[in-house]
Amino acid sequence: MAGRLENLENSLKMTQELDLPIQFVLVQDGKDLGTREELSDLSKKYHAVFIEVDLGSPGLARNAGIEFCNSPWIAFWDSDDQGNPHEVMKEILQAMPKKKVIVGSFREMDLEKCQLSRLRKPSRFLSSLMINPGIWRFVFKRDFVGENRFPKSSMGEDQVFLAKLQIDSELLMQSSSSFYTYFTNVPNQLTSRTDKILNLTASIIEVNKIIELSAKTHMYVFTIRAKLYLSASKRKLIARHELIHSIVGNTSFSSINKLKCLVGFVFAIAATLKQAIFTA
Repeated sequence: MAGRLENLENSLKMTQELDLPIQFVLVQDGKDLGTREELSDLSKKYHAVFIEVDLGSPGLARNAGIEFCNSPWIAFWDSDDQGNPHEVMKEILQAMPKKKVIVGSFREMDLEKCQLSRLRKPSRFLSSLMINPGIWRFVFKRDFVGENRFPKSSMGEDQVFLAKLQIDSELLMQSSSSFYTYFTNVPNQLTSRTDKILNLTASIIEVNKIIELSAKTHMYVFTIRAKLYLSASKRKLIARHELIHSIVGNTSFSSINKLKCLVGFVFAIAATLKQAIFTA
């Protein structure tokens, strides 16, 4: 990321200029010396925490950041995107005490075309929200995160984390404010790397474990599961017969969970088609 940290600095600068009570923890995962130097300079200039790890996983890097977080709320941003700390802070201050998760809108920006491709607003239904969640537009109460952590997988790790949290709709606050600008067609994005896409199967295994071990699993987790299976099938990581079998759930699932697997697939397919039509 050396030479491409303008978006990160913009967020740091806005926070400093508006005197927002936000602590930034900058986590560098890797040994790139150029990025290290620039991050070190930014941390000193804007009084941020800077830590270095060599884990090779965005989820594990976030976990390292969680350990340094001592604030009541926490969010996870990527350095190649643009966060909006002012809007995030405004919504946190307005949140009712019982709310544990805040989710805002986000914009998608095509870096190659330098134009806004779409604006995604949160859905009032958790299952709809989880079709394309975008972990960076979520803000979590630190005590709600607790000991839950991201898995090592570099693809689908956000969905696994959200599944672990078992978010109740009563704990969720939704905002139309734009929390984040997500840039597409960025060089070296994980979504374009074949070796990282293979990690989707590991995330599927993790979500299945969550369902097996949970006394009660929220419906949105089954939507996450269905979307992961559909993505893995689309990229030919699993055979078609595996996808068909997954629709009725694993043999170890209870009857109610098998039914929820079927409903999850119906919902995921319908929501994906609706998004495709709307985008077109």
